[in-house]
Amino acid sequence: MPREIKFRAWDKERKQMENTIDVNPFYISDCDRRRWKWGEVELMQFTGLHDKNGKEIYEGDIVKCTEATESRVSEYVSEVFWDDCCFLVHESKSSDCELGLFVESKFKCPLTEIEVIGNIHDNPEVSPC
Repeated sequence: MPREIKFRAWDKERKQMENTIDVNPFYISDCDRRRWKWGEVELMQFTGLHDKNGKEIYEGDIVKCTEATESRVSEYVSEVFWDDCCFLVHESKSSDCELGLFVESKFKCPLTEIEVIGNIHDNPEVSPC
C-alpha cells in the first residue's frame, strides 16, 4: 500500500496550523478554501506514520521516542525533520536516526514507542536534545 501524501501548513500571519488539501505551483489552499501564496505558509509533510496514540506524525512535530532492549531503555525528544531522502529524529546531539519502527540489528535497537508531544510552532518551549 503506498504512503499517503498530504500536508499541513503553518500560517505565518495568523500563527496557527492549517490542514491543506491542495498544493500546486501557484498557491496552497485549505478545506475552507483560503488560499496562500508560497512563502506565506510553511508546509509540513505527513510522514506516513502514526504515534502510539494513533496521531499522525508530520515533519516539524516534536516527538518523544523510547527505545527498549533487554538491557536498557532510553528516551529522547526530537523534532521530526527531512534530510537525505528520509524523515529523521535526533537520537542525541551527535547522531540522527530514521523515524519509524526499526528492524532489530546489532547496529540499532528497535524503536518501540513514538509519541507526538507538540510541534515546533505551537510548542517552541519543548526543547529537543
